[in-house]
Amino acid sequence: MRVTDARSLSPLEQQKLRLEAVATVEKGKTHKETAAMFGIARSTVTRWVMTKKYSGESALRSHKRGRHPNLRLKNHQADIIVKIITGKSPKPEEGPNLPWTRKAVQVLIERRFHVRVSIWTVGRYLKKWGYPPHKHTRRKSEQNNLNIPAMVE
Repeated sequence: MRVTDARSLSPLEQQKLRLEAVATVEKGKTHKETAAMFGIARSTVTRWVMTKKYSGESALRSHKRGRHPNLRLKNHQADIIVKIITGKSPKPEEGPNLPWTRKAVQVLIERRFHVRVSIWTVGRYLKKWGYPPHKHTRRKSEQNNLNIPAMVE
């Protein structure tokens, strides 16, 4: 049995392959026989059959591919966020006095532009904009209790 790589097929051909393979299993062929007939892996046939069983035939149909268009900031939106963080925003309630952690910037982006980005993406944005990673303050137990002055070079 030669297993073909279905990723090289067009989305409509992939959909046709999935639907035909599941229909073949429903007509009484085993998963192994169906896999051999279509040149695909048996585990793939099993996954497709289970997908149809639990999610319906629509889950086997082709869907739009690629990244969702609202998952990243546009350039003008990024400029506005940078102005807010640096305190050059005309609104006084938005300014540099806030602790601009990744979470705070994430919330700001979501509230301002209704764009949801992960905390990791916010970190990459901040790094790209030239902001160092936010350092957490030490806990009291971690502080130097001996009052030894720091060495000066």
